[in-house]
Amino acid sequence: MNNMDTINTDGNTAINKPEDEMNINDIVNITSKKLHEERLKFKQELAEKDKEIEKLQFENKAREIFSNKEMPFSIFQYLNCSDEESLNSALQEILLFTENRLKTNIEPVLSSARPVGANPGGNINENGLSSSNIRKAMGIN
Repeated sequence: MNNMDTINTDGNTAINKPEDEMNINDIVNITSKKLHEERLKFKQELAEKDKEIEKLQFENKAREIFSNKEMPFSIFQYLNCSDEESLNSALQEILLFTENRLKTNIEPVLSSARPVGANPGGNINENGLSSSNIRKAMGIN
């Protein structure tokens, strides 16, 4: 006969008890313990899968939000957002920041710049040449 570790009804382990001496309660306890362990393992796996599914669903929603706001999705990896509300809030802050930077740093430069050769008087470019002199030199009248 084989020897097995079993659990008695009082919760103590009966070590090296021959199978023919095991009663039905010992068998039920062993089976119950194994089923309980398997059930816990299954619940943990199921919880992990649920988290993965929720993460993928949120990522898909985030892709849609980024697309609607015409922003690159690569920014998403740098944001610490767990729901749609916090994601929208973070994106609003980014948009506000970039808009303010545009107004304070780029717009003044663009407004003061003028194209090469442009002048308010009309005929003379920044090199002091008039357009008629340039046309004559090129043989164009």
